Amino acid sequence: MAGPLAGAAAETSDEQAAARIATTLSTRYPDLKIDRIRPVAELKGLYEVLTRNEIVYTDASADLLITGRLIDTRSKRDLTAVRWAELRRVDFDELPFELAIKTVRGDGHRRLAVFSAPACPYCRALEKEM
Repeated sequence: MAGPLAGAAAETSDEQAAARIATTLSTRYPDLKIDRIRPVAELKGLYEVLTRNEIVYTDASADLLITGRLIDTRSKRDLTAVRWAELRRVDFDELPFELAIKTVRGDGHRRLAVFSAPACPYCRALEKEM
């Protein structure tokens, strides 16, 4: 019978596996900057390793490292892209609007945030279009 301790035991086990994976990968790839390691819910025994630039996958022993996309063949969903979108999502209301240059058109009920670099010719062209 699974009780509240079963979830805690699984969490501890995942944390221990993540620590072992981090240690192994850090030893074998010292330049690899690991931000986070978590189990992949869709595939038991597979772990997601989040680095600064990409998501890679490994097993609990970290003997195998898989790069590329994880695709659900039934739904044809790119699970790696979905995960990147989750990780990079920003709450619009948490943007630092106090530092923004604001332009209001109409009644201002629709909002758009544009991030640009002053020296970027593409950014300047976009701003002219808008």
